[in-house]
Amino acid sequence: MKYQNFAIIFVIIVLPISIVLSYYIQSQTDTLTLQTRYQSKLNDSTYDAIASYQMNSLNTQRVTGESVKSYVLASVNTFFTTLATNLGMSSASKSRLQTYIPAILFTTYDGYYIYSPTKMAKVAENPSNGIGLTKKDESIVYVSKDAPIDYQITEQDVTNINNNNLGTNFTDESNSAKLENNYMLKPFIYYSARYKSNNYDFTASYTLDNYITVYGTRTATNELDRADYSTDYFSKSGYLIDPTKITLNGNILVKCVTRNERNNNSSSVEPSENGTYTYQAVITANKPENQELSSHNTVRYKKIDINSDDAYKYVNYFNYGDSSDGKQEIVYQSNGLSYYPARSSGNLDDNPTIRYQTGDEIIESTLDIEELLNTQSNDVNNYLMMSGDGNFSPLTVTYNGVTIEDREAKEYYIKAYFFSRWIQNNLSNVQAGSIVQDEDTKNNFEYTNFQDDTTRIFNISGIRENNPESDDSYFATHKRDVIKNSIQLNLNTAISTYNDTFYGNEQDSYNYLLPVLTADDWDSILNNITMVSFMQGIPCGLTTFNNYAVVKSNNNNTSVDLENLYFTEQIGRDVQSNSEYHKYDCPELGNFNGTYDGSTYESDLSAEFKYDAKKINTKVETNNNSETIICAYDDQTNTYYNIGYLDINGNKNDIDNIKVLYDNPIPTEQVKQYNFNGRTIDLTGLSNGSESLYLYDHQNTGCYTCIISGNYTPAVKMYNGELYRTFQTDTSKLVLEIESGRYINENGTEYNPTEDGNVITDSYQISLAELSKRRKSIYTSIAKYRNSLYKTNDYVNR
Repeated sequence: MKYQNFAIIFVIIVLPISIVLSYYIQSQTDTLTLQTRYQSKLNDSTYDAIASYQMNSLNTQRVTGESVKSYVLASVNTFFTTLATNLGMSSASKSRLQTYIPAILFTTYDGYYIYSPTKMAKVAENPSNGIGLTKKDESIVYVSKDAPIDYQITEQDVTNINNNNLGTNFTDESNSAKLENNYMLKPFIYYSARYKSNNYDFTASYTLDNYITVYGTRTATNELDRADYSTDYFSKSGYLIDPTKITLNGNILVKCVTRNERNNNSSSVEPSENGTYTYQAVITANKPENQELSSHNTVRYKKIDINSDDAYKYVNYFNYGDSSDGKQEIVYQSNGLSYYPARSSGNLDDNPTIRYQTGDEIIESTLDIEELLNTQSNDVNNYLMMSGDGNFSPLTVTYNGVTIEDREAKEYYIKAYFFSRWIQNNLSNVQAGSIVQDEDTKNNFEYTNFQDDTTRIFNISGIRENNPESDDSYFATHKRDVIKNSIQLNLNTAISTYNDTFYGNEQDSYNYLLPVLTADDWDSILNNITMVSFMQGIPCGLTTFNNYAVVKSNNNNTSVDLENLYFTEQIGRDVQSNSEYHKYDCPELGNFNGTYDGSTYESDLSAEFKYDAKKINTKVETNNNSETIICAYDDQTNTYYNIGYLDINGNKNDIDNIKVLYDNPIPTEQVKQYNFNGRTIDLTGLSNGSESLYLYDHQNTGCYTCIISGNYTPAVKMYNGELYRTFQTDTSKLVLEIESGRYINENGTEYNPTEDGNVITDSYQISLAELSKRRKSIYTSIAKYRNSLYKTNDYVNR
């Protein structure tokens, strides 16, 4: 064949194919590039939205009626605003973008919201003012589904409607109205499940941590819960823990009020002092020198051993002490006055009594009175307690063998102890298989099917595999499965029906479906406050963009997790501290040689200071691809700091002691004429270096190793809700020391030295004393913050 023939074949066949392939490859490349850009913009918009939630929850002045819902709505608006800006559509209306967002999921502490469209009857609106039209009888007028598409209401229509002449274009029946697409935040959905058997029928509402609410009916099987004060119906809330891990000693104090039996008058008013009701007023009213006030001695406190059955009953049962006819038992009599652990309404013989304190209030008031003992021990014992009760013993709390001293932490563990004992006594026989499960979630591989699951999820007392505070416990695993099933079911419903909701029944509409989320994504969703945004159907080169973004929040004040706590030897409240903030597992926290003599480390919620952090940059000169640090720079105040006296040499660790910079600001007049090693440098012309530090609370720095770089080998790890030291093997594998001479791998399996090398026992990063200090610090901090959050965050959807 001649060369001319080959040339002709090449021109006619090969060249066009090459051109088409080249165009196709380029189109595929452009599509992938565009997909990456869309994903980046979706991620950025979701990050901005979750940041909006965090800032609102931290900084907004909370007012009556304000709730998590308002923060979520603000986050959704932030999402669309950022997305429009990122896509170069900042002037576009929100409705333009909503077409491509079939749903947004927002998980909170105890439930979740879904933002998605729904069909609603179209209300006829006055074209002059946009106000919905009504008939003379005030019934709402809708646009009829028989009206032409995009029918425009006229002033004549308004006149006819006012005269009750609706015609064919309007109707007062919502089921006959034209439907329009309306995006909205759907009602809040709790993380809840119903359990039903012959012995119980109740609902459990879960949270991201171990706080739960249970309400329903059950048949009591424990002697403590079968007396006449017990009823079949119950409603309980509290933190679930293993009660065998807690040891309590001392007395609780139950408030008792008097009633003058001679005239059957109710006496529920407490003694007052300067118009306020205080413990001091009770003491004053009960002192012998004030016998003329005996008619007002209406309050005394009954001392009860915290380990007694009475303590359990008073804390857990609101009507404990009532007889079958509703009368309250007398617990003390003095000078013709009878004291009851209740207040009475009306005539004692005809009306049942009502408990004066809840179980939580008994515990709180007991701890309040403890604080009086330091200055008024005699008065407390003699005039606040009932005569003959003897000296009051303050409450002591031990958790996991660690003595708890902080008042808020003690309150948390005492409340959790009584609540968890009640759960163990009454619901320990509840099996996971008794859950009332939606039919759509059965026999579907995407959902957990609880049928025939005999796991006793509330059997928590002394069961190592079911420690509620462990992420690997039966309880925690079941809880996550319940939450995942609920979210998947409702998200799938919201997204899969989007075609009908937005497009009607058009056959050529885009098919919106719930994508399969990865295991890591579900881990973020089920353990954190999280926002998940879905973008689907947007044209993207040769295809359509269909993906999602998951962003979790670690800095808010609606939940507490160990990962959100930073520990330090001393928080610099009045003056700057020499201590840094560390994560709980940082090897640099403390010093096992004993430089810090406190029994526990102080802690701060990361949310409390992270948004107030000052970022300190380095200003550098770059020569031969290496950076020379010239000074430090605070861009918030436009202040330069002299670090020339430090031995920096470009080493990031040499500027860890950034606190000292505040003593060395560079005068403004020297900024452009700064002398560095005999050279004059204009600092404003330097670029930021790769190193930076954060000064939290403007008092403590954040540890570079654990908070900023995150590049470190953890000195301790949590396993089954407990803290253990870590060691390395001679193959650099990390193992946990469960007990002396026994080690496990990070995944919980037993360590096999024949396969992984020997443990290098002299390579430990902290001592046993340091381990004990960290345990106490963690147990105290988690309890303190959760108890405080539980009492103060009343806007949380509990």
